[in-house]
Amino acid sequence: MRILTTTVVLTTLLLAPACGGEGGGGDAGPNAPSKEALLQTLRDMSKAVTAGDLEKALTYMAEIPQADVVKMRQSLPKFVEREGINDANIDKLGAKGKYGPLKEIFPKRGKMWAERLKVEVDDCYAIGVGNAEVAGQWTKAGFRLIRADDLNKIE
Repeated sequence: MRILTTTVVLTTLLLAPACGGEGGGGDAGPNAPSKEALLQTLRDMSKAVTAGDLEKALTYMAEIPQADVVKMRQSLPKFVEREGINDANIDKLGAKGKYGPLKEIFPKRGKMWAERLKVEVDDCYAIGVGNAEVAGQWTKAGFRLIRADDLNKIE
């Protein structure tokens, strides 16, 4: 049950990772959404987890309605490792992934991800290649992650 709960929480979290609220690590974001800005948000979240600053890592993610923040924080290191969220895979995603509005990159699943996090799908952007999926909500402060999955499967 614990594994299922962790999976559900993190899946929801990373469905929400870049959506909702003021955020993007608290720093002023770029002026417009871009592939580079979304990749940098993912990279910053990964670096915060690696450094053990799990509170900061959560600031790069969209708020998840009714999520247990303590469980999310505790699960982040395993999640980042399991999904292959590291510089090498982020570089591959940047080089090979297609970027654009969430509803264009993931037309069927993207809307569902945004709805679960109670964010506007029109505010979300994504990068995808093969099974790898990264999505974020664009806010005035930058991206907040709503999804990060299967970066370890990029060839």
